[in-house]
Amino acid sequence: MAADVVVSSIKSFPDATSLALVSDLQFNEPYSSAALNRKFRGIVNTGFYGGFLPSPAGGLNLKISSGEEGGTASIDIDKYYQLTVRQQADVTLPVTAGKKVIVVLEATYALGQETYQVNCKSAVQAVEIKFLEEGTALRQNQLELCTVTVPAGATELTEEMIDVSRRRNQTVGITLSSEIDSDADHIAASSHAVKKAVKAARDETTKQIENLVDGAPASLDTLKKIADAINNDPDFFNTLAEILKLKAPLESPELTGIPTVPTPPLSVSNKQVANTEYVQAAVAALVGSSPEALDTLAELAQALGNDPNFATTMLNALSGKQPLHEVLTSLSGLNSAANKLAFFNGPNSMALANLTAVGRVLIGQESIAKVLEY
Repeated sequence: MAADVVVSSIKSFPDATSLALVSDLQFNEPYSSAALNRKFRGIVNTGFYGGFLPSPAGGLNLKISSGEEGGTASIDIDKYYQLTVRQQADVTLPVTAGKKVIVVLEATYALGQETYQVNCKSAVQAVEIKFLEEGTALRQNQLELCTVTVPAGATELTEEMIDVSRRRNQTVGITLSSEIDSDADHIAASSHAVKKAVKAARDETTKQIENLVDGAPASLDTLKKIADAINNDPDFFNTLAEILKLKAPLESPELTGIPTVPTPPLSVSNKQVANTEYVQAAVAALVGSSPEALDTLAELAQALGNDPNFATTMLNALSGKQPLHEVLTSLSGLNSAANKLAFFNGPNSMALANLTAVGRVLIGQESIAKVLEY
């Protein structure tokens, strides 16, 4: 009897990455690994779901461990695939003093590429923990475990040198919690947390109101009272601004119309404003009982010959005059005439006597002998 013969037909299949839409693993899927690796892409968040915890391992060594249950992480591979990574044993890595490094978990997957996980001859690791230099940007297929900063000269790695602040931890499912300050995506607020949040909001509102009032007078300690105080004007600021535009500034105001100020007494000597009434009173006090012909500065100037050096001019003029004397005064009072001779008729008093031709000749003689001879 002839052996059974199985005839296989030849078929072709498209590149799954070229399809507009693609589904889960299909019957006769040519690349089952690719189909499985795209199953949770875009559904499960990337990050660490457990384990992969860094700690000092003695000396300058860093240990990444996940305990007996092992660690789980999810890593995106380009825009098509997502890998689940498991840690089954501790990994210890040496660090260097005086350096800062980023410790990352890196996964690899590509169609047609064998890794060491399936072929011992392959130099490509499916997943590994490695160091990146400080400042290096992480690729999509890398997750940061921690950053390690070892000071120069250090001989022992400590917890303080390990920074996990940028590590992306994830949790599957939702956990109810009474906490109201958690940022975790997997934690939801319980009814107790809602009550706490409402009370906290109420307490904060009360505190803010107290801070807002903060010793305000009773007449202005509510919004209603403040609204009444500003005449219920929703645009009070602009209304007040327009009113203030009509007011003079404190510095160098330009007043219009007929502004008035109190009249200060003449005895005041300070920086208060002097009005016209004050000025008129000051002028009147200055003029006093001066005659009308000399009650202005212009009239006084004209009377002085408009001479700005009048006092000096007068002193110079008087310096050329004879000082006042009783004899001279008496002499200047005589009415002079022809044939008259001045003589003293008393102390400092002078008079005129008739002077004849004979008298003039006698007075003109040079000596007593000449007078007797005449």
